[in-house]
Amino acid sequence: MSITLEALRSAITPSRTALILGAGASVPSGAPNGEQLAASLWKKVAGSDPQSNDFLDTASILVHRHSRRPVVDAVVATLRPLRPTGGILALPQLGWSKLFTTNFDLLVEASYKEAGIPLVPIRSNYDFTTKERETGTRLYKIHGCITQDESLGHKASMLLTEDDSSTHKRYRQALFAELQASLLAQGDVLIIGQSLRDRHLSDLVREVLSAKMEGAPGNVYVLVYDRDDIRAPLLESKGARIAFGGLDEFLHVMATSHRSEPVNLTTVSAEALPLDLVGNTFDVEAQARLSPNIVRMFNGGPASYADIAAGATFERARYQDITDRLNEGDALVVGLIGAAGVGKTTFARQILYRLREKGMSSWEHRTDFPFDRSPWINVEKQLRTSGKRGVLLLDECTRYLRETNELINRLAELENPSLRILLTANSSQWAPRIKSPNIFAKGIVNELSRLEVPEINSLLNLLAFNQEIARLVHSDFKRLSRAEQFDAPT
Repeated sequence: MSITLEALRSAITPSRTALILGAGASVPSGAPNGEQLAASLWKKVAGSDPQSNDFLDTASILVHRHSRRPVVDAVVATLRPLRPTGGILALPQLGWSKLFTTNFDLLVEASYKEAGIPLVPIRSNYDFTTKERETGTRLYKIHGCITQDESLGHKASMLLTEDDSSTHKRYRQALFAELQASLLAQGDVLIIGQSLRDRHLSDLVREVLSAKMEGAPGNVYVLVYDRDDIRAPLLESKGARIAFGGLDEFLHVMATSHRSEPVNLTTVSAEALPLDLVGNTFDVEAQARLSPNIVRMFNGGPASYADIAAGATFERARYQDITDRLNEGDALVVGLIGAAGVGKTTFARQILYRLREKGMSSWEHRTDFPFDRSPWINVEKQLRTSGKRGVLLLDECTRYLRETNELINRLAELENPSLRILLTANSSQWAPRIKSPNIFAKGIVNELSRLEVPEINSLLNLLAFNQEIARLVHSDFKRLSRAEQFDAPT
C-alpha cells in the first residue's frame, strides 16, 4: 500500500539518504519528456514528423541514418538552455549525502551553483581520478552528460541508442559500483521522477530490494508522479515504499520539517527563495523561459508567462498605470477583481512580467498550495537589506484571504516596503469577505468587466500580426473587415 508524502518526509533523513533523480525531476524546469524529446529529434535531425515516440528507438534510427553528431547536437541544443526552477532549486538546501541521476541536463549543477553549495559531477570513470581532490556533494550521472560524448571527442558518451544501452557501463563501472554500494550499504535510498515502467530502474530496484531482504540496512523509497497501481504493488511486495506525487509537492512537505533560513540576496540571485517557498512559488523569469502553449490559452486558459514572453497576449487599458504604481508609485497593493473568465490572471501575469523586465524580482504563489505569510516577511527584509524590490502575485486570494490580510498589514507597518502585492479575486468571493483596510488605504482596487475599445483594438492587432494566433481563428472571422470584426458578436 502506498504511503503519503507526510509519511515519506518522516521516514527519511536527507543526510543519510542517497537520492536518485529520473527524467520526471527535470520536467518542471522545462525539460522535455522522452516522447517530446523524440519528436524534437525527428524534426531537427530528420526534418520529418515523428515515426516513433520512443526516445531510445528514435535516437537509434536517426544515428543509423544521419550519424551520431547531428543527434548529439540536437540533444545538447534542447537541454543546454534549461535553467532550474521549482523543487529542483530546493534540493541543495536539504543536504543529501549523494545524488545519482539518469538525466543528461545540467539542472542539478545549476541549482547547487545558485545555492552556493559545492557539487562535484562525476560523469565517467575518468572523473573519479581528475576530481578526487575536489570537495562537495557528489553527483553521479549514470547515463552520461551533455558535456561529454564520443562524437564531441570524449571517450564516454551519453546513453542515446540501443547500442549505447548494451555498452553504457564500459566507461562507468566506477559510477555503477558507487551506486550499487550506496543502494546496498549506505542506508535509505529515495528515487524521484522515474517511471515505474523504466526497465533499467525496475531491474536495479529489484536487485536492491533482494539485498535489503537479506539484511542490507535501510529502505528503498520511490516517489512517482504518475500513479501506477499496476506496477507499484509488485515493488511494494518486495519491500519498496511507494509514494505518489511530484517533486514540488514533496519539497513543500519537506520544508515543514527543515528550518528555512532567509536567503542572502546579496550573494545569490534575487530570485532565490528559502526552502519553504521554492516548491510553492512560480518565479516569473524561470517560467517565461518555458515553452508557450498558445492553443491552451486560446481555448480559455490563462496565459502563461511563456505565452506572454512569446507576444501572444494583448494589452489591457490600465496596464501601464498599474505597472507604474507598483514599480515607482506609492501603491503597496493592487487588486484585480472581476467575474470568472474576464482575464484577471492573464492581466496580473502581464503586469508581473513587465515588472520583472523593469528589474523587480517577481513571483506568483501557486494556488494549489496553502499560503503562509511568514516566509514572505523574511523575503521582504532581505530585499530591503539588499536594496532590491519585489512583487508577489496572489491569484484568487480569497482562498487564503486571512493570511493575505495579515501579510499586507505587516507590510503596511513599514515606511517603504520592498515587497509589493498584486491580488486577483472573483467578484462573488471578494464582496462578502472581510478585507484589510490597508488594501484600500495603501493600494488600489480595479474592477474588470467588458473589454474597452482600446483593448478590442489591441486584440484585433494581435490577430492581424501573430501568425500562431491567426491559425487558430475561424477563417470566416478572418475574412471580415476590421470594422466588421470589431462589431462581431461574441
